[in-house]
Amino acid sequence: MELTVALTGLKPGDIGKYVLLPGDPARSNRVSKYLDNVEFIGMYRKHLTFTGYYKGVKVSVTSAGLGCPSASIATQELINIGTEAVIRIGSSAALDLKIKVNDLLISTSAMKNEGTSVPMYMINRVICNQSLSDDWLKFFEEQHIKFTNASEGKK
Repeated sequence: MELTVALTGLKPGDIGKYVLLPGDPARSNRVSKYLDNVEFIGMYRKHLTFTGYYKGVKVSVTSAGLGCPSASIATQELINIGTEAVIRIGSSAALDLKIKVNDLLISTSAMKNEGTSVPMYMINRVICNQSLSDDWLKFFEEQHIKFTNASEGKK
């Protein structure tokens, strides 16, 4: 029996070991344009998935929907079918005046200020895998490397 995960509709072999995770399905489509030999894998519920190659590395992009609960579900399903690293991508606000619109921001760690992961873990800070972030930094010439805040718009 072939494993297909419930909410993304994906199965082992559909994805690369790295998966980029935007919220909006339209962003999955936009990001897929940067991949070589890109293949449309499917659209199941809000999860639009493409797989291709970036600089020779097999990479997938799957939309997660809006908010931390949806991203958490998509991440768990991706890990269940073989993803080694999920990299959340998307838009953000910035308090550092050196960061401009369309700049690349790479989080080295994030304060969890949302309602999904706080009850699950006692620590309030998530640290990025350093070797993974070093690998991804090689792809980009200019970026800001920062500690960030994961939030769902709380006041």
